[in-house]
Amino acid sequence: AEAHAQRAQGSTRYRLQVSEAGRAETCDIERSSGNAALDQATCQVMTSRSRFHPALDAAGRPGASSFTGTIRWILPEWLKRAA
Repeated sequence: AEAHAQRAQGSTRYRLQVSEAGRAETCDIERSSGNAALDQATCQVMTSRSRFHPALDAAGRPGASSFTGTIRWILPEWLKRAA
């Protein structure tokens, strides 16, 4: 809500630590969008909604891993024009 009120946009690069069960355990911001609210929302969304097939070792056993991605936060055109 805070970022929306500020009409903030940007791209946030993040890294998730993924558990043996395929759930995101932690989130670190690798490159900020320039807006703390967008960066915080990135980690909140990714840790609560992401599900992965766990990484497997040479014996086929699941293990922890990491995943890196980028979220691009863009305001819809109608909202940009309303400014």
